[in-house]
Amino acid sequence: MPSDQQDLLTQCLAKAYQERIDALKGNIKPPDAAASGFQPTIEIDADERADAAKSSWLALARIQTNMEHVAAGKPQLPHGDDKLEQIVDAYAAFMTGDFDGMDKLLIAVKNEALVRQRSPAFENLDYEPTFGQKEDYFQKFSDIGNGGSPLLRLVVTMRQVDAILFAEAGSTHEGIGLFGDLGNRYLNQGHSDIALPYAETWLKLPCRTIAGRVAAFDEVGEKLGKLSGGLLSCPSGDWSFSELALLAGDARLFFPCRAPSYNRTELPLDQTPAAQRERRHKKAVELMNSNPTAAEPVLEEDAGFTDEWTLDYALYLHTFVKPNADRNAKINEALASLIGNIKTAYSNQGKSDTLVKAYDGTDDALIDLLNADWETGSLQSYTVPCAVLLKHPSFLATMGDEWGTSMDRFRARSGCDSEADALPDFPQKELDAYLSLVDEAQSYAWERFDGTMKYGRMAGQYAAITEMKIAPSVIGKDAPTFDYPYQVWGLLGPSNYQVSQKIRSAYDDLLAKLTIYNLHRGLRATDATVAAKQSLFRIADGADCGKRTPKQSVRQLLLQGEKFATVADIADSKEAPEVLDCARVAGLEPLSLVATADPSALAMLLSNGGNVNERSSIGKTPLMMAAQLNRLESVKLLLTAHAKVNLVTWKKPSDYEDSLADDSRTALMYAAANGSLDMIKILVANGADPYQSDTKGKRAIDYLLGYGPVPANPNLSAVERQEAIGLLY
Repeated sequence: MPSDQQDLLTQCLAKAYQERIDALKGNIKPPDAAASGFQPTIEIDADERADAAKSSWLALARIQTNMEHVAAGKPQLPHGDDKLEQIVDAYAAFMTGDFDGMDKLLIAVKNEALVRQRSPAFENLDYEPTFGQKEDYFQKFSDIGNGGSPLLRLVVTMRQVDAILFAEAGSTHEGIGLFGDLGNRYLNQGHSDIALPYAETWLKLPCRTIAGRVAAFDEVGEKLGKLSGGLLSCPSGDWSFSELALLAGDARLFFPCRAPSYNRTELPLDQTPAAQRERRHKKAVELMNSNPTAAEPVLEEDAGFTDEWTLDYALYLHTFVKPNADRNAKINEALASLIGNIKTAYSNQGKSDTLVKAYDGTDDALIDLLNADWETGSLQSYTVPCAVLLKHPSFLATMGDEWGTSMDRFRARSGCDSEADALPDFPQKELDAYLSLVDEAQSYAWERFDGTMKYGRMAGQYAAITEMKIAPSVIGKDAPTFDYPYQVWGLLGPSNYQVSQKIRSAYDDLLAKLTIYNLHRGLRATDATVAAKQSLFRIADGADCGKRTPKQSVRQLLLQGEKFATVADIADSKEAPEVLDCARVAGLEPLSLVATADPSALAMLLSNGGNVNERSSIGKTPLMMAAQLNRLESVKLLLTAHAKVNLVTWKKPSDYEDSLADDSRTALMYAAANGSLDMIKILVANGADPYQSDTKGKRAIDYLLGYGPVPANPNLSAVERQEAIGLLY
């Protein structure tokens, strides 16, 4: 185990030990469901949508859920139509020591898997043990599993099951089934800045399985390597099997544990001649801003050492030396080798080299050279010195989206982002906070998007941000008419509204500081504000959804707690056209879900025939929304109206949507992530299933402790969290 992981493990175990001591002293209630005063019966809520029983994606969640039921000694829930779900019965036989019965079931499961392997979804799915080598994924498992221990035989078959279901559910435009390495489930991770929706999609054996089987699990982990995936569903970090066995045996040891923020370690300065020369050159580039004369000797000496340093010198001469024939000759002499390389690259590619010409004293000559350098691949991602950009904003033309493909990520960069104190008065911290919220509003769509066109979009945004810093200006005559970005988008539903209000706060703060920055850059007062508004909307895709602010919106009134005279006033027919226009591209939450923010409006809808189990486009119900918003009174109303507590989010896979991100979540998972202890208790008391799993094998307890898709529940004290663990484990 790496030293940093070992340090984290030591911290986590120390915290667990102290919490255990506190529990034994009586300061923390033991995690025993009986302590809450009830032993509820789990409700069985069949999914009412067409083809739910045949959904490969839901089958993953059903299998995981039923294995958790078996491990906890609870009855299995009804299976779907998928024969692969017999893996649960094989697991049940394993747990009772009936290995002959297990093997008979495993044979039936493998035969079903063999038939389905012949589908087109599996044509390019491989196991890649080392870069550039590929093996047949299913054959690899068969070779490993033959003659192995009962646990190994079970895991090998389980991995074939989740591979089948995984590929069938996800073989869409996102790339699954096109470039997939089933061995690590981080498909195309190199194309994404965050974990893709299908990363870590494994079936996992329930945490309780580890009891008395540490050695067997060690053997399986050793034989399968990365093919083993996540073997156990314990709500914990990446711990050893012996440590997980301790946790599984005493739920008081479960706790939220996130990696600490490590202080940056100051490494000894590299004193090699090459490193010293690189630092000297970097300092010279930074000196262009404050003392260009002092920078010149170093830049001149370094010219020719690398193509990047040659360009730095040429751009220095172009920017800080008065135009004359001698200067032009120096620049052409310095660039001769680079120009020759570019011409050769064009020739080898069978392309015209008309972009490449001798330096004639203009910006355009050097801009064309930089673009040719990028296009041929001779020199990519060159960093234009900040001082050059400030004096010649026309060099922004070397940045941005040109082809709309992965090539755009190699466009030129701005030195103002990397040079020390290049733009000390620019509000970078506030911009970073704003962009983070913009990503949240977009559901991290571009990060999740698995196609190379996203790099064009990212390059375009980068160029717009750089222009905001280097050459802020008013574009056209009109400023955005909205009070803040995503204003109408925020009215589409409660979750959107919460994000939009965070964006509003960040936007107001950034707008004020960016306006001051623009004044310092020479803009007039009115233009400074307009330019700031335009740029902040420009870098946020979809910020102007709806085109203009509505005069009045039904959903806005609900979200703000306004009272309605009659139920007839709570109707989509009365919704603002701007909201409906935005909904055409961003989706619209049903009014019953929006009304969970206001119990009085919700009661009005329910008492007049409202559908208590109405679904959103991802299958979210009013009960899930109320649990997510921690609206206890709304939850009570919905339960009284017989809301189904164990329905799951799900939508039918589409070629144009992220079909793998909804994860079969339940109301209890939403409550565990953000609700009060009373919220969790009332759902469990009314039959919510704590063993229900999402499609990544995460249960409500994972959502509670921060091992699911969101951080640990922020609304519970340590004592309350321990009681919640008892209810959910």
